[in-house]
Amino acid sequence: MTKLHISPKLALPAETTVTSTLIVYGGKGMGKTNFGTVLVEELTKAHLHWSVLDPLGVWYGLRHTADGKGPGIECLILGGPHGDIPIEPTGGAIVADLVTDEQANVVIDFSRKPSGEMWSIADRVRFVTDYALRLFQRQGDTSGGRRPPLFQILDEAARYIPQVIPAGALDLAKCVGAWDQLVEEGRNIGVGVGLLTQRSARMNKSVSELADAMIAFRIVGPRSLEAVLDWLGDHVEKKRVHELVETIRSLDVGSALVVSPGWLRFEGVVPMRARETFDSSATPKAGERRREPGYAAKPDLAKYRERMAATIERAKADDPKALRSRIRELEAEVKKASIRSAPISPGTVDKRVEVPILRNGTTKALTKAAHDLLKASERFDSWSQTIARAALTVAEAARPIVSDLQRIQSTPSGAVATAVRSPVVAAPVRAGGPATHVQGKRPDDSRPPSGREPARTSLGITTRQQRFLDAAATLTTLGVDVTRETVAAWIGLHPRGGSVGEELGGLVAAGMIEMTRGHIVVLAPGRAAAGHLDEGEAVERAERGLSPRQRRIFDIVREVYPEAITREEIARRMVSDRKPEGIHPRGGSLGEDLGRLAGRGLVSYERGQMRARDYLFAGAGR
Repeated sequence: MTKLHISPKLALPAETTVTSTLIVYGGKGMGKTNFGTVLVEELTKAHLHWSVLDPLGVWYGLRHTADGKGPGIECLILGGPHGDIPIEPTGGAIVADLVTDEQANVVIDFSRKPSGEMWSIADRVRFVTDYALRLFQRQGDTSGGRRPPLFQILDEAARYIPQVIPAGALDLAKCVGAWDQLVEEGRNIGVGVGLLTQRSARMNKSVSELADAMIAFRIVGPRSLEAVLDWLGDHVEKKRVHELVETIRSLDVGSALVVSPGWLRFEGVVPMRARETFDSSATPKAGERRREPGYAAKPDLAKYRERMAATIERAKADDPKALRSRIRELEAEVKKASIRSAPISPGTVDKRVEVPILRNGTTKALTKAAHDLLKASERFDSWSQTIARAALTVAEAARPIVSDLQRIQSTPSGAVATAVRSPVVAAPVRAGGPATHVQGKRPDDSRPPSGREPARTSLGITTRQQRFLDAAATLTTLGVDVTRETVAAWIGLHPRGGSVGEELGGLVAAGMIEMTRGHIVVLAPGRAAAGHLDEGEAVERAERGLSPRQRRIFDIVREVYPEAITREEIARRMVSDRKPEGIHPRGGSLGEDLGRLAGRGLVSYERGQMRARDYLFAGAGR
């Protein structure tokens, strides 16, 4: 078995390391980046695929020898001042395509834009989120055969996978969910993850606890040590925890405590070997002139530049937003073009020529047909996925019935009268899906008759709690701020009803969701249990639940996208010449309709203005 020699005292098994999760803690200058570099060097020697997400712009030294005078590791650098190819904050998915398709070892520097300007926090979060989601999707796609395994390093991981998500920080919540999924299910698709952080106290515990090994360099901060205590408490005997923490306090620079009870079956202090490539992350000393490296080991850049250009063009071609923009351009050209007869002078015309002219009605019909065709193409994938999921649910429900029939056929004739108990199959309840109608009750009333135990799914939560969980997961998919109000609106209940708080509290107790300052985050067990819809299905289901008037309001808001529209303008457009609808801009009925649209994740409402949500035009997930 190939070994990764990270230390004279410890070598990692290459075949399992590349799909494992490592959490690396440590203070500034204690050796985290050196360890990450050594690990990459060893992966390269073992001919294993790796990628590094570098938010600091300090990993470019991999391409140079330690003295900076010769070539080091051949790898592609995307973005940053040392990049071979520039990248943009919107290019996370495109970069993930290149990493998975080309099998190139890549350093992804998202510290600065091509202009040299620093990326904003929002830009970085968006890029890292899109990258993780696309990497999970593409690496897990087996239509062309299984891809070789990939080890993905994320430096300063606590910035993008924090424990506490501020209220309203939907992009950050989505980022945490994307990396939680990649860490939890990465081994199944051939992805290992290395999470490096100096702010261990900020690191999301739901993600870090999944690590196969913890590597802790010296830490002295009490809050940071608490995070290490939490991890050790889940993996090591209690009587050993405080002893190991004291060891971490007194470690030499470059040495780390490695703990891996299950995977490596190892516990001990390990002095890491020095890196063999240029130390581009070294802290400059006072009065010292920073030494820049010379010749670098570069791959064949021509094919990668061509690949990136082709990928970007394909992304634009598949983007419904770009297609809509092109349709608008064509509409403008048609309006401007006027075919008029030229002045005719006697004796200058030899024969009469018939010139076809597009009438105004024909132009409108063609434009509408183009819109309808685009909308149909967007929803085709959603329908096919819905049918596949329905078939799977039916198959799972039929399995215990077939098993019982087989047992009956094999039972002696005298024992046929014995009752056969079939296990209860609790198929996930789809958010917004058809409800079972009970005579004398509302469709949304799923409470059991008085005195009866509520029906429970195989995961121990009630069927009513399952509906709340499904709604929260679906709204998360749509990128909506998941709160008590939005979940209740999706289900069709009053947000302040006692049952809403009761069911959400039950899901918190079951470890399915977490509520922080009114914001609901679906945890890993909840995502696994939820019958959530993908984005295309969710939008279709959300629109299907609208009344005719709500649909008309939604069409008005969607028509002005990307601009916002006021309540007054909506009310004005709702009144037609032939059939006035009597809508008052401050009337309660309009407010209820707008609240319904916002609760279903179709529009946002800010400062008195409604705006259609961006994902309706972005084509993501469809």
